[in-house]
Amino acid sequence: MLHGFKTAVIKKACINSIKNPHFWIIVILILSISFLYYFSFRVKLTDPEWNVLWRLIVFEYNNHLNGILFYLPFIYVAVIFSLKGLLITWIFTLIIALPRIYVMSYSTAGFILNILFLLIPLLIVIIFAILTQWRRVDKQVFRERERERRTYIAQILTAQEDERKRIAREIHDDTTQRLWIVADRVQKLARKKSGEISEEISDELVSINQTILGISNDAKRLSLDLRPSVLDDLGLAQAIEWLVENIDQSIDAQLVVNGTEQKLDNLSEIMVFRFVQEALNNIRKHASATQVIVDLNYDDEKIKISISDNGTGFKLEKDISQLALRSQLGLLGLQERARMLGGTLDIQSEVGKGTCIGLEFKIPSISSKDLRNDFKH
Repeated sequence: MLHGFKTAVIKKACINSIKNPHFWIIVILILSISFLYYFSFRVKLTDPEWNVLWRLIVFEYNNHLNGILFYLPFIYVAVIFSLKGLLITWIFTLIIALPRIYVMSYSTAGFILNILFLLIPLLIVIIFAILTQWRRVDKQVFRERERERRTYIAQILTAQEDERKRIAREIHDDTTQRLWIVADRVQKLARKKSGEISEEISDELVSINQTILGISNDAKRLSLDLRPSVLDDLGLAQAIEWLVENIDQSIDAQLVVNGTEQKLDNLSEIMVFRFVQEALNNIRKHASATQVIVDLNYDDEKIKISISDNGTGFKLEKDISQLALRSQLGLLGLQERARMLGGTLDIQSEVGKGTCIGLEFKIPSISSKDLRNDFKH
């Protein structure tokens, strides 16, 4: 059965080769060169019209290079059919050229040397094929390592988000609730009749109550920073709108949404949310901007996000990874999240003219969503 399968494969390969126009070009080229070499024995080389052919024969004879015109089909085959095609062509042309090499060689050493010269293109292509294969293997190994690295990073990010969600829920549902209970009890104590507690103590209790409420609000804000419930409850667009509304009171920020919102898998939504959050935080901390516009564009296959500000801008390095040397890791984080989404990051900035950060990625297919959800759980 295996023998029959191999025979069928070889037969199919032969049929495909015959149908290939390059195959016939090579055949015609080899036959033409063969005719030229063997036809030269039947002409008078002293005639002026055969001067070029005579010089070729003398040149090949003196330098043990009989059959060097076959280098032409060798090169052509190497480019079109690679190593296997070259090997077959080399054997075929060697059989054709062997009688001429034998006749034109004046010694055994000259005969062997001529054969070795014909081996040169074959050896070059073999070396080139080996180097190409090594490079292909290296690239494959690099892609596998890159895929493993991204998978590992996705695991870390997923674990971080799960932990953020758990801590945020505990702060919101436990810590803030307890603080409210304590604040309520302190408030009740402060409202007791003047005969039961002194006015000084009552004022102190009111102050304590305000402090507890302040701590409760800070805890609530911390909980939202860790994991805003709007992302789980209402979706990505509303979560980004929440980020825009809470960036800073001194910044006029607005969100523009185009197209019909599409539901992404959990990991992709988190990646996009953190991308926008990181970009807005960078603007708030470093840009000295007074205006920010976030564009969120949906279409059937892609999502495009651009975040523009009118801040101070900066000189952008050609290689973003160089920013790590100056401990400017914000843009590196954006680049990594863009890679995790399988998208592209575009940053345009000029000193004094603001910055525009763009993200574009394909909406994950159903299989990708299922894979990421399975991976998450």
